Amino acid sequence: MGNSVHWYLGTDADDFIFASSRWSTIRTGDGDDTVFANGGRDTVYAGAGNDIIYGGRRQDTLYGEDGNDVLNGGKGRDKLFGGAGADTLSGGNGRDILYGGAGDDILDGGRGNDTLSGGDGFDIAVYAGSFEDYILSQKLDDQWKVTALSSAADRGTDHLSGVEAIYFQKDDKLIYLDGRPTEAEVVADSFETYADHSLVFSLEHLFENDINPDGLGMAITEIDSSSSYGIDLEIVNGQLIYHIDGAFDDLIQDAKIQDQFRYTVVDSSGKTHSGQVTVTVIGVNDAPVIQAASTIEVWENTTHVTDINVRDPEWEEVTVQIADLGDGALFEYDTQKQTLSFIDAPNFEAPGDGNGDKNNLGHRKRQHRNRCRAAHQRNSL
Repeated sequence: MGNSVHWYLGTDADDFIFASSRWSTIRTGDGDDTVFANGGRDTVYAGAGNDIIYGGRRQDTLYGEDGNDVLNGGKGRDKLFGGAGADTLSGGNGRDILYGGAGDDILDGGRGNDTLSGGDGFDIAVYAGSFEDYILSQKLDDQWKVTALSSAADRGTDHLSGVEAIYFQKDDKLIYLDGRPTEAEVVADSFETYADHSLVFSLEHLFENDINPDGLGMAITEIDSSSSYGIDLEIVNGQLIYHIDGAFDDLIQDAKIQDQFRYTVVDSSGKTHSGQVTVTVIGVNDAPVIQAASTIEVWENTTHVTDINVRDPEWEEVTVQIADLGDGALFEYDTQKQTLSFIDAPNFEAPGDGNGDKNNLGHRKRQHRNRCRAAHQRNSL
C-alpha cells in the first residue's frame, strides 16, 4: 500500500481535516473549511465556502473553487488554483504554479522560480523585498519577468501573466502593470558638509533617489525657509544654499550633528508629496577669535594698553603670543586678566619704540589641539 491514496470527504458544515502523511485526495463540502494536507502528494478540492488550505512538504495540487479562499502550497512544486472569488495564493518554497482564476486575487510565489497567472479580475503579485531588490522586464503586453536579486528573501525568477500590479512589502509600494500611472514616492535625502562651509546643491538632485517608475513630472512647490537649527535656506538659479555662516563654530572637531528641513513636491498626476532633507554637519578646528581694538591711544606714563579678549570656538585652551614687528619687546600680555600692557610706562618726550613716534605690534593667538589653527591681529598704538 506504499502509494495508496487516502480519500477524505467533508460535509457542508465547517470542517477541519488533518490528512495523513500518505498521498491524499480531499474534497470538502460547502462550509468554511480548514485543511492540512500534511506530507504526501495531495490534491485538495475546497468546494464552496471561504476555505483555508495548507499543502505539505511535497507536490500538492490545491483547488479553491468557489469562495474567498486562502491556499498555501508549502514545500514542493505545487499547483494552486484559486477558482471563483477573491483568493490569496502562496506558493512557499519550490517551483510553483499559481492561477488566480476569477475574482481579485493575491499571488505570492515565495522562493523559487514560479509562474503566476492572475486570470480575470484585478490581481496583485506580492514580493517580500523592496522595489530595488528586483529586476522587472516586460515580455509581452501582460507578461512580465521578475528576477530577485541575491538580497531578496524570495529569491528566484518568476513569470507573470494577467497580473495587474505588483506589491513590494518591504517599502509598502504598489507598482501598476496595466498601464495606469504608478504613484511616485519621494525618498528622503541626506547630505554632509563641514561646519565652516555652506552646503550648495542642485534642486534636481532631490529627485535622483525617488521611486518614479512611470517618469511622472515632479516639481518642488514649497521649501522651508530655515532648518530645524535655524539655518537660512536660499534658492538661487535652481540651487539650494544651506547658509552655515558660523552657526556651528562651537562644534568640536569631527563631532557631528544632524539638521533637517522639509519640502513639498507635486507630480504631474496632481498628487502632493512631502520630502525631508537631513544635513550632517561635521565639526572642524576653527581658528581662535580675537576681540581687541586695532588702533589704540593711551596716556604717557601709564602701562595699561587694552583688553584683549581671546576665545576658541570649541572652548579649547588658547595661548597668546606677541609678534615682534619692531616694538614687541616693549609689551607683555597677562593671560589671567587678558590685558596688554607696557613693560615700562612710556615717556612721550622720550619714546622708546623703533621709529620714535608710535608703537606697532601684532598679536597672534594659537590654539593647541591635534591641528593648530592661529588667528592674527595687527595693532597700532
